[in-house]
Amino acid sequence: KRQVSTQSTGRDKYMGGDRKKELPFYANMVSGAIAGIIESYMVVIPCELLKIRHMTHPQNAPFLTVAKELLVQEGPLALYKGGTSTMLRQVTNHMIRFAVFYEATNFFKGKDASQKLPLWLNFGIGAFAGTVSTIANTPYSALI
Repeated sequence: KRQVSTQSTGRDKYMGGDRKKELPFYANMVSGAIAGIIESYMVVIPCELLKIRHMTHPQNAPFLTVAKELLVQEGPLALYKGGTSTMLRQVTNHMIRFAVFYEATNFFKGKDASQKLPLWLNFGIGAFAGTVSTIANTPYSALI
């Protein structure tokens, strides 16, 4: 049975096929940064802009009406106006989250990175990583 996964393919190439090795800390941070950039441009920036436009619309129009007006009057690139600060917030948040998550999973896996952790433990580690990244990113997020 052939496993198709970009993570395992990239990891195998990077780690020389040794699935028991842990990825270096910086690799998890870079992965988080890339994930933050992709997420911010595909979802967060357009949604944040539409949310703000909807909240500040003078006639209190429905959300879809506000979106349609924006696209017709300003074009699709208007969805990304002022998105740099949102992207920076997402990048730092995900860099921290990925690093904390994978360091914690590596701690529980011991020396064998190929070991599978129970679902409840993965869930707990994910919740912990999300909490740490939110707390660590909040001062920075308030500044930008």
